[in-house]
Amino acid sequence: MCVCSTTSKLGAAVRAGPEYKICLTYSDLCSTFLPLLCQHSPRLCTIKHNSATMPSELENAMESLIKVFHKYASKEGRSGTLSRRELRELMENELSGFLKSQKDPAAIDKIMKDLDTNGDGQVDFEEFVSLVVGLSIACEQCYQMHMKKGKK
Repeated sequence: MCVCSTTSKLGAAVRAGPEYKICLTYSDLCSTFLPLLCQHSPRLCTIKHNSATMPSELENAMESLIKVFHKYASKEGRSGTLSRRELRELMENELSGFLKSQKDPAAIDKIMKDLDTNGDGQVDFEEFVSLVVGLSIACEQCYQMHMKKGKK
């Protein structure tokens, strides 16, 4: 795994052959792929329906993630970030199964502290995505275990 010299937690390591590693930060990914994404998938960039091409499942998932974040991030305080209250509301409505499984009444506070990597008391989109990625990885691991049990 490549160690990126960046503070971005969304740094991505890309293997280019057996000996070479290239580090791409979140900023690198955006500056490289955003123009291509907007050119080939304008629906994702403008979040408008384009009937000429049907979006893929992954494009729909990305659009949904963006829309859900901004639905809650625009309710109070700074636009484009989630306050503790907004994060709680988002999780109660959009991740209710996960939240109900938490036995700790301070779960939201702990999640907020973990997500707020820059310490500004808000969760921006990049910080929020790390929650979704972490939950997705855990769900995929459960999926893999379920698939293994089904094959035995």
